[in-house]
Amino acid sequence: PSLPPILVIPSITKRPELYDLFSGGSLIEFLCNTGRRTVYLLDWGVPNGKDAHKPPERYVRDYIDICLKEIQKEKSIRRIHLLGKCLGGTLALIYSFLRPHNIETLTLLSSPIDFSKRNVLTTLSCWEGLDLCLLEKAYENTPWWIMHFQYKLSKLSTSVSRLENIVRYHNHASFWDELVSLEKWYSDHVDIPCQFFRFMIESLYRKNELVKNKLIVGGEKVDISQVSFPINIYGSSGDHITPLESSLALDQSAILDTKMVRKKIFTGGHISGFLGENAQKLMWPEILRGVNRKRSDYD
Repeated sequence: PSLPPILVIPSITKRPELYDLFSGGSLIEFLCNTGRRTVYLLDWGVPNGKDAHKPPERYVRDYIDICLKEIQKEKSIRRIHLLGKCLGGTLALIYSFLRPHNIETLTLLSSPIDFSKRNVLTTLSCWEGLDLCLLEKAYENTPWWIMHFQYKLSKLSTSVSRLENIVRYHNHASFWDELVSLEKWYSDHVDIPCQFFRFMIESLYRKNELVKNKLIVGGEKVDISQVSFPINIYGSSGDHITPLESSLALDQSAILDTKMVRKKIFTGGHISGFLGENAQKLMWPEILRGVNRKRSDYD
């Protein structure tokens, strides 16, 4: 019998090419070839004026639902593996608890769970000058530079690290191709749907409703007190965008039955911890081991 496929949920704030950036540095390529899995990658597209007022459940629930139904129909399979990174992992988590019957396993890569832990957007959401109503009047969708500016300020040393890598690896044949691919992805910005940004700031960051088990999406309660599928949580020790206190919070929450939750910490930052040489040697095989867990083992 064929193995359950994997659906990768990227962050809604960036383009999805990061997961299949270049041959030899592609998580999707690794999962397909080494894991012998069929892998699907969700593309959120680029929002326009029609997307500005779509309710948050359209992204958190409905679009993922559509993807899963197509995969289930194509593969004649009931459940799939869901994998998400950063805010994509947060969306995958929320969806999984709304539709647990569709999930074989859930894998989270540096995904914020406890939004009270200080990071880039915690600072932004707490800023008194962030007037969401005024922002919505001024722009159809939330401009990409609002979050990008926060990322830049959060760790200016990132640019220095890039220069150090250029000096260190400039003679490596593949280095420049990989660097150009990464920089092209990093510079390809997308705006954020207006109502989703409000949901993210108000419900997740300011009220921290997810980890408090109070989150409501489209009239449905996201109840994380009951888990019926294996959850794999991976974090990076040097991640300044999603610190470990946030990404590992699900495992530490007293309201969640943690017998199906496993976690592992790797070295590196938000991107290097996911794409770097050590990530490919250590994290990627661990991701595959996590995906190979069977929900039926816990029934």
